[in-house]
This record gives sequence, structure tokens and C-alpha cells, in this order.
Amino acid sequence: MLNKEIRPEILLSIIIPHYKTYELLIKLLKTIPDKPSIEVIIVDDLSNDSRLKSLEGFFENVKFNLILNDYHSNAGHCRNVGLSLASGKWLFFVDSDDFFLPNFYLSIEPYFYSTYEVVFFMVDSCDTYNVERKTFRGKYVNKIILNYKNNPSIKSELELRYGINSIWNKLISREFLVKNDIVFEEINAANDVMFSTLVGNKMKKYYVSGNSIYMITSRSDSLTKIFSEENFECRLSAHIRKGVFLKKEGIKDPYIIIKLGYLLNLSTLHHSKKINKALSRVKTLNTLRKCDLLFHSQLFSLMLYSLKVYFFRVKRSS
Repeated sequence: MLNKEIRPEILLSIIIPHYKTYELLIKLLKTIPDKPSIEVIIVDDLSNDSRLKSLEGFFENVKFNLILNDYHSNAGHCRNVGLSLASGKWLFFVDSDDFFLPNFYLSIEPYFYSTYEVVFFMVDSCDTYNVERKTFRGKYVNKIILNYKNNPSIKSELELRYGINSIWNKLISREFLVKNDIVFEEINAANDVMFSTLVGNKMKKYYVSGNSIYMITSRSDSLTKIFSEENFECRLSAHIRKGVFLKKEGIKDPYIIIKLGYLLNLSTLHHSKKINKALSRVKTLNTLRKCDLLFHSQLFSLMLYSLKVYFFRVKRSS
């Protein structure tokens, strides 16, 4: 349940789910200004790391709250725990292996007393252990941000509202979340898909900033890089729920509702054999068809036919 009490002295609550990334968490905390207007809530998902308790003395002025789960859940649950405790006017959700850029606080401070419900920012991205090695994780988000900022239109607004599933580029009013009863799905992967969809759907007053304030990092052992059938099914189900919801809202653009190419590529990553990859793609397309989320039936038939041909050729050559 969302905390409805706002403490006027707390302008920003930063909510951090954590699981076994202590050194990276320290790096993140070092990028948060030690100001009395900030609240930091860390929800640890049973890391069993005795060093965590020492963090209670990390800040001198920040209101600090460390929650240690007594059972292992998921990031969605941890974020909801943070939401239930947050007392700031504004909320920022971050991952424990990322960090803020130096201009973070100065970039968001002008919006603290605004009437916006959501403020969008750009992001940078790099390798977790080598900040000089840039990655492409934030490229898609930044493209949507810049497209809306430079070319506002119905299409670019739809992309802004529904094309960004991630949450680490949004400053969100807590009052807005309480009013619309928006929380995270407590699932193992893609817990932010429906959260971001509901935020995009409900927001009326929003602003898009051209400033980059957050660094997304990439590492081989992160959840986004762990490819399993279970995680894929979880992600696919989340996107299906998103698609079904937006269809009911009258949004009919398939490129906004489902990232078909993304899902098809993701469906193959936990398979090593070409035959299994092809079968997984067919299964994914068929699932989307059954959910009535493929709007171009001729395109679907063509793709399905090409996959069947591909599967037949692979089978003959094996």
C-alpha cells in the first residue's frame, strides 16, 4: 500500500532495490548528494551481506532507511516496499548497479515545486567495470526523448507515453502515483513494463528535459543479461498485458504496444540450437496471435511461413 503521508522537508525519495551488488551500491550512494531534502530507501532482497548494516552511517544529512527482507522475492516487490515507506514529494527509482551523473541534483531541483506529474530525462550508458566503454542500452530511450522534444506530434507523444518501459529516466510525483494507485508488478522480470504503461497512460502534466542525469551500466550477470525460458515467459507475459491494456484504451499501433523484433530476438537467446531458436520464434508469434496482438495478419502469415521454411531447411541440413 502506498504511503499517503508527505513530509514537506523531504523533496525527493530515491528507492533502490538491492541484491548482492554491495560494491556497486556504494558507488551509487557516493553519487547522491548528502542533503536533508533527500530520502534514500534501500530494500535488500535477502543478500545475507553483513556489510549492509554499516550503510546506516553513510550519510550525515540524508534521511536513510535500510530494509532487509527476510525472504527472497523480486525487484518489483522491493520497489513496492520502498513505495510504501517513501515520504518525499518526488520519487526516483534506480537500480543498485547504476549511478547518477554529477549534474543530477541540479537538473531535477527546478521541478521540485512544479505542478508536473512526470519529468522525463535522458540517460548515458557504460560498462559496469569500465566507464570509458560506452554501451547502447540508453540509445532507444534517448531517441524517443529527443524525437518528442524536437518534433512533438501525436506519434512522438504515443512513443513517449508507451514506448519507454524503463523507470530510471523518470522523476515521478508521489501524489500522482497515490491518486492513480500505481504500483509495480511483483514478478521476476519486466516488473516496470505495466508500471511505466500506467504512468504514461494516466499522466496529464509532464515535461521532457534534454539533460542526461543517470548512468545505466551493463554487466554479464545482471538480470537483463540472464537468458532463461522462465525469464522470457515472464517478459512476454508482461508485454502481452501491456498490449491488452492499451488495446482497451484504443491504442492500435503495434509498434507502440509490442516491440515485436525485441521479443522475437529475446525468445531465442536461451537456446543454442538453430532449430530451437526457430521453434521459439514460432511459439512467440503464435502466442501474440492468440492474444490478438498482431495487427497485420498478412505480415504475421508471411513471418510464420518464413520461419516454417527456415525450420524445414535447418532440419534437412542437420
